[in-house]
Amino acid sequence: MFRNFAKQVRINLILTSLLIIAPATLMAVSPGDVIATSITLIADLDASGYNGSALRVGADNIIIDGGGKTITVNGNNAGFELNGHSFVTIKNAVVVSNTSGQGRGIYLNNSSDSQFENNTLSGLLNAIYVSGTNSRNTLHNNIMTGSTGNAFESHGTANNLDWVITDNTVTGGNGLAIYYRGRIGTING
Repeated sequence: MFRNFAKQVRINLILTSLLIIAPATLMAVSPGDVIATSITLIADLDASGYNGSALRVGADNIIIDGGGKTITVNGNNAGFELNGHSFVTIKNAVVVSNTSGQGRGIYLNNSSDSQFENNTLSGLLNAIYVSGTNSRNTLHNNIMTGSTGNAFESHGTANNLDWVITDNTVTGGNGLAIYYRGRIGTING
């Protein structure tokens, strides 16, 4: 009996391990899609004619890998909208505006424990825009260029706690590099 139990535990551990390290799905997306599983983009996304965020995060614990693909936005719309979800990674994406100085790269509201890394956010109103309470997020190795507002903008009611902001490059904007409201964890570039 013990041998069968040990065998069953080993099989369960192997299956569990496979589920944890399963690769992201390669996926073409459409403007307004809600992403609820880990994906890697396989094509550029033109959301310039769409009235809303290009992609919306719809689950906790997912990775969205932009795969170096470009997302084009317009107006006050964002490339990525993260609203009320945590433990999300958005990486390797390029977000641009079809009209200089409009749109946002990443919009966060009441989201925590997430990572934003190796993204290029260019020619937007704000590269990163946050509102609500957002705790323990990491902003690492992003390039934010040509923002007509503040590259990192905290809305007047935002309460950010313990963010780690490291190794980012901010150039060519009209506003501040970082307008952060709340308690900072680490800031270094």
